Amino acid sequence: MATSKFDRRTWLRYWRRAVYLSAFLRYLPFVRLIGLNGSMVTGSFRKSSDIDLYFVSEAGHIFFCRWLVTTFIHLTGLRIKEGKEAGRFCPNRFAITSFTEITPHDTYHARVFHNLIPLFAQPAAYASYRQNNDWMKDFSQPLIEHQLVLRHNWFSRGIQIGLERLLGWSWLEKRAKQLQESRYQRDERAKLPGSKVVISERELRFHLPK
Repeated sequence: MATSKFDRRTWLRYWRRAVYLSAFLRYLPFVRLIGLNGSMVTGSFRKSSDIDLYFVSEAGHIFFCRWLVTTFIHLTGLRIKEGKEAGRFCPNRFAITSFTEITPHDTYHARVFHNLIPLFAQPAAYASYRQNNDWMKDFSQPLIEHQLVLRHNWFSRGIQIGLERLLGWSWLEKRAKQLQESRYQRDERAKLPGSKVVISERELRFHLPK
């Protein structure tokens, strides 16, 4: 069966879109790493592909961080929707700084995450990711090290620190957790075969059948 030819022009357009979005997301409180993964980095990219993003947040704020990220992407009009995936963002995985290990350890996850590109990261967060995922070499997918695409400057870090002081209340995290748990308890897709949902205080994963 013939396969579609790699569309470099579209890939570059989606890449620029991801970098541009990350330049704004880095201002959000508690965001420590934004990683590009999925088809954009595995060689399976097509014009119909979405843009998968992996996030690392500060511990104790993962639910609120996810709420902020998904809300911001939704407001841009570029969040993935059923039947509308091409070039849209899928923030499908979140972890805290002390748990950057990708699980489970299998060929699929090694292939998808060994070439993760840090669109934005605090250096310590990316170093932690690399240190905790050396297991991927056991599946013939050694980690590829990339230079950080975006870092903080004094202005973005200053804004982020200010927002963290303003929005670091524990009740916001608690409320965000309640809302997200309630939503996925009601989502019938979470009960379908192939659905993979993990909701914990150290990791959030949402892979729901389309």
